[in-house]
Amino acid sequence: MQPKTKFQKKVVEVQKKLKPITEQQIRWGYDNCFENSGTITKHKAGCLECGHSWSQKANLLVTIGGCECPSCGKELKIELTAKRKHQKASYWAILTTIGEFQVVRVIYLTKYCKIGTVAHLSCTEVMQHWITAGGKSAVFSKSVNPMSLYYDNWILLSELELKGTMSQASNLRSSIIPNKIHPKRKVLPEIRRNGFKGNFHGISPANFFKVILQDSQFETLLKANQISMLSYYYSRYSYNDPITKYWKSIKICIRNNYIIKDAGTWVDYLNMLSFFNKDLLSSHYICPIDLKDSHDRLVKKHREVSKRRKLEQARRDLQDWQAEYEKQKGKSFGISFSEGEITVKVLETVEEFQKESELLRHCLFGSGYYKKEGSLCLSARIEDQPIETIEISLSTLTIVQARGRGNQATEHHEKIVNLVKNNLNKISRLIN
Repeated sequence: MQPKTKFQKKVVEVQKKLKPITEQQIRWGYDNCFENSGTITKHKAGCLECGHSWSQKANLLVTIGGCECPSCGKELKIELTAKRKHQKASYWAILTTIGEFQVVRVIYLTKYCKIGTVAHLSCTEVMQHWITAGGKSAVFSKSVNPMSLYYDNWILLSELELKGTMSQASNLRSSIIPNKIHPKRKVLPEIRRNGFKGNFHGISPANFFKVILQDSQFETLLKANQISMLSYYYSRYSYNDPITKYWKSIKICIRNNYIIKDAGTWVDYLNMLSFFNKDLLSSHYICPIDLKDSHDRLVKKHREVSKRRKLEQARRDLQDWQAEYEKQKGKSFGISFSEGEITVKVLETVEEFQKESELLRHCLFGSGYYKKEGSLCLSARIEDQPIETIEISLSTLTIVQARGRGNQATEHHEKIVNLVKNNLNKISRLIN
């Protein structure tokens, strides 16, 4: 797009002064983003880096510990596969400053390996995020294939072009988290002043910088080392959130040096305290020694007290809420994906919320998650029996929480989370 505002015109002019990425930086990316790999068969091993092959009997020690290529001398991670071709991709980033701008340069690496040939490596800068100390932003990006289902299917021969602000660019592409960040970093003093010490806490660098420069609550949580609450807050950044409702309680926790280790459980716990009219400004209540135990006791009490009063009323209103829920989330109905024995599907009726909450003994239904406009709830199941419930933020397309029976993670938790993450682009495509 052509620059239209004074800010965009200024960014375009300054961007011309940005130095190209050096060969030394590119080599660092190759060395740190990819593992050296090799293959092994019953009697022969091969190096996917230099293409050399040699006689080597397969054994457990070699498979687990890897081996050294006798030709190039590199330590190889052995891949047990009959595939002759291997293609890998990775992202890394450079953090630098130029003038008044913080610049996050996102580089896309590919590695093409074929048994018997030298590995082919390529490096392309695909995005640049330009951010001022006041939080204003602009994004330069290569084009992507509009017919592809993948949000990062880059047209590598295209030029870096202005795509507007970070909010106007693709949310998924702006949220790319690099696998590595170059150790030589330049960061605006305002960013360090606001609490940045080098850790992005699972947030993409560009989004992290923009939020830390614009949001005083995010800054406070970071400086107070309330990392769980920080992540919880970011996942709900674009819509009304309990953080604002309970901000005074959070500040009391900070003054008492109480670290909230599980923000989702803590917020649910305060919801329960509020239901029982407890003092939310008392450290006695809001800083429990055992958060899980205190939360579970209140959930149990809440269930007993409100079983007739609230749930019966909810049943009477079921049809009205179902109509509203279909209006809000109807586009997502029918979304499901599987891996092995696990299937993940969108909860499509309020009654499903109720049944899932009763089976897994959590507050999904009692806390009215079906009323929340900014989130989408999914059910992970084995043989159509719920094992975990997953909440996704629709604004940031991140997993807010995944809870099993009694708000605990199950043995399948990591597999479920990875399955949902791998299908976020599918969810984004269908609901937008």
